[in-house]
Amino acid sequence: MAYLHGAGGAERQIVAVANALASIGYDVHLVILASNNSFYPIDSRVTIHDVSGREQNRRSILARFAGLSKVLFNIRPDVVINYWLQSAFFCAVLPKRIRGSIVYSERGDPADKEYQGVLSLVRKLAFGRTAAFVFQTREAQSFFPPRVQNRSAIIPNFLFVPDSEVWTKPQNCRPVILNVGRLEPQKNQLMLIKAFSLVKKKIDSAFLSIIGSGSLECELKNAVKDYGLEGSVAISPPGGSVLRLMTSSSMFVLSSSYEGMPNVLLEAMAVGCPCITTDYRPLGSVAALVNNNVDGLVVANDSPDELASAMIRLLAEDELANSLSEQARKIRGRHSTERILFMWESFLKEYAFDADPTKGNL
Repeated sequence: MAYLHGAGGAERQIVAVANALASIGYDVHLVILASNNSFYPIDSRVTIHDVSGREQNRRSILARFAGLSKVLFNIRPDVVINYWLQSAFFCAVLPKRIRGSIVYSERGDPADKEYQGVLSLVRKLAFGRTAAFVFQTREAQSFFPPRVQNRSAIIPNFLFVPDSEVWTKPQNCRPVILNVGRLEPQKNQLMLIKAFSLVKKKIDSAFLSIIGSGSLECELKNAVKDYGLEGSVAISPPGGSVLRLMTSSSMFVLSSSYEGMPNVLLEAMAVGCPCITTDYRPLGSVAALVNNNVDGLVVANDSPDELASAMIRLLAEDELANSLSEQARKIRGRHSTERILFMWESFLKEYAFDADPTKGNL
């Protein structure tokens, strides 16, 4: 069950799981419930059911539920994998003979305030009929009671970085600090800009490149002006090869307040670009990717002073940058397509399939 808003991390992993399972013979159906704006290619072996056009209906939630119900009635899947709480709830309402076993994959911070109030009740009702759960980190998994944890697995994200993409420290050029992410409160680029203003006081030649689009674009550009950083900060829409930008930048910085498992940080590490990340929520979950001072630098969440100090340090210490780069590239083995696909298939066989998995519809 998918929402494909564009080039986001969750969208990428939704498509990756569908493509990978289809590649080994599963009958995979991708139901697009909202915003069919996929940035990523979908394997021709995946059957697509697009009910996103119902968004134009003023009663879009009911129309979405009706569209999903019709698709599932025709497919009769063995398993439905949900990356969205709303779709998991929809499936929970339907009889099992129509929707099969429900799998829910948590992609963010389960303690986030968005799950308060009505959504807290929705989650409780949906989880009561969910067969199994996927988490990206142990910290997200541990938020839930044992009855959820005992029916779950921790499965990291797929990684898509060609072996040819490798960082080399830029020589004799302006140091570029790179950030890639949606321009939304979660990504906290406002804090990054404030931190960068402190870096500029020490290293005047530094340049900050923010790649992304979103609702905070005007606010962030105004912040650049307020800090007097015109000419030293560029905020640009997505386009071109992000990996190429990573291989040619001095460092990559993730400034997020909370994350699931950020694909962009995973990719930056895989190419060997020296990385700095906040200790985003769920607290401690960044350790699933970064070993502080070994393959990246971790700073306190929402601390512009600490972030600025880390950026200055990394720009000043070539030996540190090279060491972090070399160690970070080792993440490729832990997130290979073969390894993550094996984890997904093993999980589905253990927790989700009621019938012979070789005959499974997803």
